[in-house]
Amino acid sequence: MVDIVNDPVYSGDYHPDEDPSKFVSKKTGRGPLKGSQWWLKSEPVMTCYKLVSCEVRWFGLQTRLERYIQDFERRIITNFHRQVFCWLDEWYGLTMGDIRHLEDYSKIELDQVSIDIIESCVTSHSRGCS
Repeated sequence: MVDIVNDPVYSGDYHPDEDPSKFVSKKTGRGPLKGSQWWLKSEPVMTCYKLVSCEVRWFGLQTRLERYIQDFERRIITNFHRQVFCWLDEWYGLTMGDIRHLEDYSKIELDQVSIDIIESCVTSHSRGCS
C-alpha cells in the first residue's frame, strides 16, 4: 500500500506545497490529511490499484535490479499521487471539454519535444558528434 501522507519522501522530492498533511483545498475544503489512518476519517477516498512487475534475468544482479526498479516505481507512484491530491484546485470542476483541450495541448507539447530531440540528434550527427 502507498500512503501519500505518511510514507517517506526523498528530501529532493519534497515540496511543502505538495504535502497532503499541510494542503487544504480552497475549492472543496478537503485536507489536510492527518494521522496514521487518515483514509478512515476522509470522505470521499479514491483507491487505485496498480500492478507493477519487473523481471530481470541477469545472474548476480537480478535481485538488486528488481528491487531498485520496484523502489523507483513506488517513489514515482507516491510522488504522483501526492501531487494529484495537492493540485486538486487546478483540476476540480473541469469539464470533459476542458480535459480534452488539456490532452490536445499536452499532445502538441510532447510532439514538439520529440521533434526537438530528433532535430538535435540529426544536427549533432551531421557535425560528426555521436
